[in-house]
Order: sequence, then structure tokens, then C-alpha cells
Amino acid sequence: LLNMGEARPPTWKVWMLASRPHTLTASISPVLVGYALSITSMSQAPTVDVDVDVDIKTTFVPHSSILDITLQFAMFCMLIQLGTNLHNDYADF
Repeated sequence: LLNMGEARPPTWKVWMLASRPHTLTASISPVLVGYALSITSMSQAPTVDVDVDVDIKTTFVPHSSILDITLQFAMFCMLIQLGTNLHNDYADF
């Protein structure tokens, strides 16, 4: 508990400490590894000539699209991590 002589910390500082931003690397690391693996596997994929009428637009995913999906998923993972940290602090008290 706070002593009567101690000042109460600002609200933003309490939220910052409760969110534990140093744990966000645990949520971003798997996303970055998945991105690296997807780019590597795309560059090493063999090219095959097929005589079947295939719509290339639906089978080819450009690198920029993968980057967009990766950034969205990284944001999702960080928000889940922040929510989990806040819930954990709430449940402790």
C-alpha cells in the first residue's frame, strides 16, 4: 500500500507498467519467424509448367500482400499479449 507521504503515480504510468511492454517480443517473434519462412519458401518454390487452365491471380500471392498480412497479424498478437497482461494484473488483485 502507499504511504500517506508518497504521491500517487500518474495514470498513464500505471497503465504502462500493467501492460508490461517488454513482453511484446514474445508475441512478435513467432510472427517474424513465420514471415521469414514464408518469404524463403516462396523464393525456393519450383516453377512448374502446367498445361491446365489455371487462374494465376488466385494462386500467386505477392510479397507485399504477405507483408500486409504479417503486419496485421503482428498487431493482433501484440493486442492479445497486452490484453492478457492487463487481465493477469487484474486477476492478481
